[in-house]
Amino acid sequence: MTFTVGFVTGATPDKWARTWRERSRERLELVPVTEEDQERLLREGELDMCLVRLPVDRDGLHCIPLYEEQPVAVMGHEHLLSLLEEITLDD
Repeated sequence: MTFTVGFVTGATPDKWARTWRERSRERLELVPVTEEDQERLLREGELDMCLVRLPVDRDGLHCIPLYEEQPVAVMGHEHLLSLLEEITLDD
């Protein structure tokens, strides 16, 4: 039997998967999924579990928030915006 875990871009299932493989005889399969497909694949039974990006419809699902994502911007250290402590989407 295989335990199938989906994950969206940006999620990091590797540490969790390593622990699973060390402690379980059950085979683990990691499946990359898009945010658009994450909930559908779970509800249709193609995944046993999924590391999703919120929001999702929690009705009928058991959701455990792992952490709150912090959006970041990446730029060269010479960029004008690097002088600011925080920026907005408008910046």
